Amino acid sequence: MKSAAPQSLVRQQGFTLIEMIGVLAIMAILAAVITPNALRTLDRAAVRAEAETLHNLGEQAKLFLKAKGWAPGLNPIAANRLSWDQDLATFADISPAEILTNKRQMARSYIYEPTASPRRVLIISSMRTGLALPLAANINAVPLFDNIWDTADGAVPPAGTSWAGWTAWRNTLNGTAGDYLVIERVNLAPTSNADLQTEINTVQKLGEQVKLFLQAKGWAPGLNPVVANRLSWDKDLGAFADISSADILINKRQNTRSFIYEPTASPKRVLILSSMSTVTGLTLPLAANLNTLALFNNVWDTADSTVPPTGTSWTGWAAWRATFNNGAAGDYPVIERVNLAPTSNNDLQTEINTVHKLGEQVKLFLQTKGWAPGLNPVVASRLSWNQDLGTFADISPVDILTNKRQNTRSYIYEPTALPKRVLVISSMSTATGLTLPLTANLNTLALFDNVWNTADGAVPPTGTSWTGWAAWRATFNNGAVGDYPVIERVNLVPLYLTVVLNNRSATTVSYNIVGQVPVNILAPVPPATNTSVTIPCFPGYQINLYRAAGGATFDYSYVVTTTSSGRTFDFNTGTNWVPQP
Repeated sequence: MKSAAPQSLVRQQGFTLIEMIGVLAIMAILAAVITPNALRTLDRAAVRAEAETLHNLGEQAKLFLKAKGWAPGLNPIAANRLSWDQDLATFADISPAEILTNKRQMARSYIYEPTASPRRVLIISSMRTGLALPLAANINAVPLFDNIWDTADGAVPPAGTSWAGWTAWRNTLNGTAGDYLVIERVNLAPTSNADLQTEINTVQKLGEQVKLFLQAKGWAPGLNPVVANRLSWDKDLGAFADISSADILINKRQNTRSFIYEPTASPKRVLILSSMSTVTGLTLPLAANLNTLALFNNVWDTADSTVPPTGTSWTGWAAWRATFNNGAAGDYPVIERVNLAPTSNNDLQTEINTVHKLGEQVKLFLQTKGWAPGLNPVVASRLSWNQDLGTFADISPVDILTNKRQNTRSYIYEPTALPKRVLVISSMSTATGLTLPLTANLNTLALFDNVWNTADGAVPPTGTSWTGWAAWRATFNNGAVGDYPVIERVNLVPLYLTVVLNNRSATTVSYNIVGQVPVNILAPVPPATNTSVTIPCFPGYQINLYRAAGGATFDYSYVVTTTSSGRTFDFNTGTNWVPQP
């Protein structure tokens, strides 16, 4: 018979009830200690993940601004404006729901600072249910916005100038409230400032292109002197600089730039204005708004990064001053001042040099041919002055007749039988209605001398003057008179040899100058004792002398030679001309 197993062995096969209760109690104590910490760890991980998500959304907002020129939800074209989440979702290829709602299905809040042109954004998220977040309508003042912006991470905005809803956060979670609140502060100022600087650089480059256009064409964009061919400034500049008209007219923020010439007959200054504001209702002046020099100068003289001051000022600037107050005035208006005077003055000097060279060519032509351009003594072979000079100097007749500004030059001989002076007149004005005289307009010596004796840089004065100069004097007033008319005086007298005729009698006599072909130029020597006439002529010229007026009673013939200069003939009391030794 087997003996029974020892009692001690049986007891070792399990736990007593008391032991089990003890173990469970220990486990309950451990769970009570560990579970809250574990949950807190999970919450903190979720908060960290949410903070990283909001930071990424903030970076996307900056990239959006950099790419578009305006921040999400602030499209300056109101008809195309979407919500911030739709804009950002399309740009970053994220669904709007993932932008608006966090992992705990709580709606995020996206709030711009409440200023005319915001540069800061708050993205706020709650990781705790039952606690609301402020909306843009709740943070409608800069102090309320700054109350959140300045809150330290891991804290709830303090009492004071604070949204009322934060009280519930402070009361509910006490010292742990900030653990569940995630605030991302997005500073758009660096990107906005970079865009502003980019726009400043852009309009500056447009200004340089305007100068190059003027230098190349002779007239500024939009001011083609051939009215039938005149285009808008953006089309002219676009074709010249190979830039689309849209890129010239519209900036990155979809605001239209303004291009304004000073309101003078022949403008030498241009304003290119641009707005980097996304605020509705802020416009830029047009040319019609700055239609006096005082209004134009009010903008021209404005310091950078400011709005034109009050006084003689376009009324539209008042809205800018009211909107961008507290030191922010002028952050966005960009004013580029384009001074065309140096280029215009260079063009003016170039034209002065050009007509001077034409005058020198006229002298060379006369020396070579024996007659001045356009005055071929063989009438059947006579050409216009520009054709003669063009063939002689190997310059196209068009380049002789027309200057860089597409204005026609005027070429006028003094109105005498044998002209010894020439006027070459050119206009560098782009003003309409300003013409130059033609030969028929200066058909007396008094009218010719009125122009010949005019000082450089001036318009011929009143008096015995061509009526057309009145328009010049009326247009170019206030010290600008004569900036554009160019007058070249070509004196041909030194090129001629001279023969002196002395009439020492009381009888009226005459002479006839004959070139290679008789030209029948007759001129009486007045009847007075010791009256002299100095005749300009060239080698080969023949001078016929007559004892009576009108070429009657031929007396003496003389052919001019290279050594003839100063040769003298006297008509004495007698009846014939006598050559003097």
